[in-house]
Amino acid sequence: MQEKRWNVRWQVNREGNLNLLNNPLSVDCLIRDLSIAGARIYSSQRLPKANDLVMGLNITDEVSLDNVKASIVWQKEDDSGNVYGLAFKGLGEINKNKVYDFVYKSISQDKKEPLWKDI
Repeated sequence: MQEKRWNVRWQVNREGNLNLLNNPLSVDCLIRDLSIAGARIYSSQRLPKANDLVMGLNITDEVSLDNVKASIVWQKEDDSGNVYGLAFKGLGEINKNKVYDFVYKSISQDKKEPLWKDI
């Protein structure tokens, strides 16, 4: 399988929370994987249908990404609820560094390899 992503995704499997800045909605979620370009999240709640989202993204108590601009690239429903593919549009250098620090401090060495390495 050929991976089409430009950035490495890391499997993080952490509880998280999205705080939408233009909406009083706070969405609890499971962050399945993460990169500096986006994330895959699972949630029992629906995200608003909007082209652009501006949010705070909290990954447990470990890291908080502020003022993240994202779009919903894809969405589907499964037995666990809603699954979303988010593409970050304006992560910023500070948030990129937070993502890298989070990955290298909290994920075991074998999980730091790209998800498609053995495919």
